[in-house]
Formats: sequence, C-alpha cells, structure tokens
Amino acid sequence: MKKILFLIAVLLAGNLMVVQAQTEKGKWMLNGSSRLSFDSGKEKYKSGSTTSDSYKFTRLTFEPQIGYFVIDKLPVGLLVELSRQSWKDPDDDDKEVYSSFIIGPFVRYYIADLDGLWPYAQAAAGIGSYKERWIPAEGDSNDDKSSLFGYRLGVGATYFVNDRVGFDVYAGYASDTETYKVEDEGERDSEYKYICSFVQFNVGIVVVLGQ
Repeated sequence: MKKILFLIAVLLAGNLMVVQAQTEKGKWMLNGSSRLSFDSGKEKYKSGSTTSDSYKFTRLTFEPQIGYFVIDKLPVGLLVELSRQSWKDPDDDDKEVYSSFIIGPFVRYYIADLDGLWPYAQAAAGIGSYKERWIPAEGDSNDDKSSLFGYRLGVGATYFVNDRVGFDVYAGYASDTETYKVEDEGERDSEYKYICSFVQFNVGIVVVLGQ
C-alpha cells in the first residue's frame, strides 16, 4: 500500500499542466482497465424464515486496449476483453467455471480539455468465445463451448496527472450474443442464441506514448 501511495504522489507531483499534445495525431494510447468485478462472496437462498448458503463465487474481468491517434483526439485500435467467473456448491464442492474472450476494434473521441480532464465517447465491437466447464467433486469434468459477438457503447473521461499518464473511468451499455449448437441424432443440429445486455463501469490507467 505504501508503494502505491508513493507512486500516486510522484505522479501528482509531476507536470499537471496538460496540453493538446497528449491527444494529437501520431500518439499511441495504452489502457488497462477492470470492470470493477474482481470480487468474491456467497449467494444465499431464503425461504420463509430459513436462510441457507447457495453458491460461493469469484469473478474477474480485465480489458486491455491499444490505440493510435489517427487524427487529433481520435484514437482507434484493438480491445481485448477477458472474463472469468466461478461458482462452488458448498454442500458437495461441485464447481462451475465460466470464461469468455472477445477481441475487436474500438474508436474513442476525446471531446475537449477541461483543465486536464478529457471527456470522451467510445464504441467497440468484437467476436470471441464462451466456455462453460462443470467440475464435479468426483468424476470427469464437462466442457461446453459457444461463439460470442459483442458490442459496447459508452462515455467516460481521462484525467491526466502529467503529460504521459492518466486515470480513466468509463460507463456504458454492452450486449453479448452467445451462439451455440445442440446435436440432434439423425437430424440437423439446432442453433440457439442467448443475448445478454448489461451496464459496464470500468476504471483504469491510460499511458500515452510518442514524441
């Protein structure tokens, strides 16, 4: 914790006068963020006056980005979204693990410099895969895989503490479509789609590279 506080103090002690050069054409932008979903806990089930534990869970999402400013204030690039979630039954130690992977292009537009705070709008879309693994306490595990298509639309802001590093926040709407097939003996395989829409809230750090 002391090292983290020291690093923040060093960044804040740097040049706080942010200039247009941070978002000008020819710069590179690196962004590593989390969806604030690194957590763990227990689900509880309540029936009448009786409360019992259901599943224990852990969840983590990470979203690195790399972009290039094709014109001033407009970086385009590649976004990767990695997510993992696991559930454990406290009664028999059976476990389910869900993991997803999406990769695709993004575009971000920084609107204006508000004394070091740069609000922006961002859009992204990508394809990937979804995997569900059932791990019983006894016996063999079972995997189910499907394809994913997702898109994200949102707004955010980057606050630059010096001419290279900024803290980033983002909020937006996201939608994922999961497509999977079910094999039918003697018949054509059936295809199903599952659509999940949700609100994202990310925090991260932006690093700008280039002359």
